[in-house]
Amino acid sequence: MTEDSTFYSLDSPEARAVLGDDTFQLGEFRLMRGLLESSRDLDAQRRDLEQAAREFGGTSPEARRLRQALQSVDGPTEQVEMVLEYRRLMARQRALEMFQAEQAAATTEAAAGASDRLAPGGSFLLDLPPDTPAVWGDGDQVLWAEGESLVLAGTPGVGKTTLAGQVVAARLDGGTVLGLTVRPTSSRVLYLAMDRPQQIARALARTLGSFSREVLDERLVFWPGPPLADMAAQPETLLALARQAAADTVVVDSVKDAALGLSSDEVGAGYNRARQMCIAAGVEVLELHHTIKKNANGGAPKALADLYGSTWITAGAGSVVLLEGTAGDPVVGMHHLKQPAETVGPYRLLHDHTAGLTTVYHETDLVALALAAGTDGLTAKSAAANVEDTAKPTDAQTQRARRRLDKLVTAGRLTFREGSKGGSRGGQPAVWLHPSHDAEGDYGGDYAP
Repeated sequence: MTEDSTFYSLDSPEARAVLGDDTFQLGEFRLMRGLLESSRDLDAQRRDLEQAAREFGGTSPEARRLRQALQSVDGPTEQVEMVLEYRRLMARQRALEMFQAEQAAATTEAAAGASDRLAPGGSFLLDLPPDTPAVWGDGDQVLWAEGESLVLAGTPGVGKTTLAGQVVAARLDGGTVLGLTVRPTSSRVLYLAMDRPQQIARALARTLGSFSREVLDERLVFWPGPPLADMAAQPETLLALARQAAADTVVVDSVKDAALGLSSDEVGAGYNRARQMCIAAGVEVLELHHTIKKNANGGAPKALADLYGSTWITAGAGSVVLLEGTAGDPVVGMHHLKQPAETVGPYRLLHDHTAGLTTVYHETDLVALALAAGTDGLTAKSAAANVEDTAKPTDAQTQRARRRLDKLVTAGRLTFREGSKGGSRGGQPAVWLHPSHDAEGDYGGDYAP
């Protein structure tokens, strides 16, 4: 470059040979031209550009490339090359500044959010409602508690999506599912149809097809296929999708498609964080998940440990419901493995796959069992054996049955007779009796259950 040379036009053939169709901001062009024309002395121009390289790149690869380019500045091609290098440096600097600004804003927002979520101890502990606030449930019979996620688990084909679709329908328009109230929302529902989207669409069309197109378009949003990012690696993804859809309810169908490597505790904890971020932001979460094929004893999965993946998936959930059966069967079992309040069921459920409707097909009637037990009465262990369909109920199952029997006493549908400790005649267990068999009751033979 000679002392009287000028900065070549970027529209010149020489410039276009290097630039191609690329363009950049006029401000950058003017700044670069100013640097080049700041001195007619080549060494001074190099010093100016080297200073720019230090300020906007330091030891970065871009800065090194610029310094190398400055070793031979001789003509329009070299000038344009320097412009491009300088542009890369400026872009790098802008990206760094944007990142730093975003980090600062996120820190400020997090601090403000933390302040909003801090609660006095008295309010947090003493202002609780008498019953568990429920998205799906009544009184102490709650399948999905407000502010806690519900995991609906089972092997493929047992009707998880069919049941979830009915909950979504009631969430949009109110109603009951399995005899329990679903609280409607005035917001939207986001359904992440990640596991075979077309099959999900066919299943949900049977349940939701009665809604008008306008209602479905306004109140229900679908995301078909994999998420934008692994939700365990980037936990903010789930909440970001909910906010983008303007939804206060998210259905994850299914968890295995939301994050890769669910058997890892690190992945399980990451996914749980994604779920908890939604809940903290007021977004309710319903998750469909799979079980292992057989439990440790070779039998059908029936426990929390039989759900696939890390323990954090179930540990972070408020409620876990297991559907048990063979793919395509109209009758399946339902077990409430983790409860926010009292245990619901166990039930035998009947799926009407054509109508997309699920009803309670069979529930153990403890009043009828007590009636059949006659004057001997019904023990808690016998009640648990019938409810849980097992010859050897666990202590926990027996205690659950006892609570159900006690509630029937409170409701006036059963009576209770204390047991006695052992002696010469041996002890007698506590029993619950149908009022018509209670010799000490006032019901006599006229009692109608």
